[in-house]
Amino acid sequence: AAELPGLDRDKIREWYNGYNWLGTSVYNPFDVLLLFDTRAFRAHWFETGTPTFLIDVLTQRGLFTPRLEALRGDEELLSSFDVERMSSEALLWQTGYLTIHSQRRTGARTEYQLGYPNLEVESALNGAQAQWHQLQRQRALSESQIGLLSGQPGLKIGATGLDKLPLPPTPPAGLPSALLEARPDIRQ
Repeated sequence: AAELPGLDRDKIREWYNGYNWLGTSVYNPFDVLLLFDTRAFRAHWFETGTPTFLIDVLTQRGLFTPRLEALRGDEELLSSFDVERMSSEALLWQTGYLTIHSQRRTGARTEYQLGYPNLEVESALNGAQAQWHQLQRQRALSESQIGLLSGQPGLKIGATGLDKLPLPPTPPAGLPSALLEARPDIRQ
């Protein structure tokens, strides 16, 4: 195909193919179009949205995403729709981060093997979870620093709480400027 010069078909398949709902695997067409346009293998689909909600839920539930390659589930697991009560596996399947790799029927029960659909999803989801943990550490450090500077050690700031922090007191008149210059918030 004219759009493929310089692009390896196997690599395209590894990165963007694999979505499966009990049939033939399909490519993510949006990703493929962006690949043809940018000529770069990247997490195009993942970058167009912000899966903050999903990362928050997975982290709260203690789910470690690098271990999602060989999960098993049944029809009941995959048919739940209440986000508050559904399993992490069902949530990931319904949002496209897991796909069905195979199924096995035992009597009246069908068991599905779930896994990442492709390299794009696996690398993007694992990277986002790692980045989320790093941001949480940075936030805790910043809260600690702001707490010390504002005289409130152990301060916890909500998502919109910065405007509610008290301003530092106005230094009294006649205070030697050398004392002010020693303050860490002024020194920088």
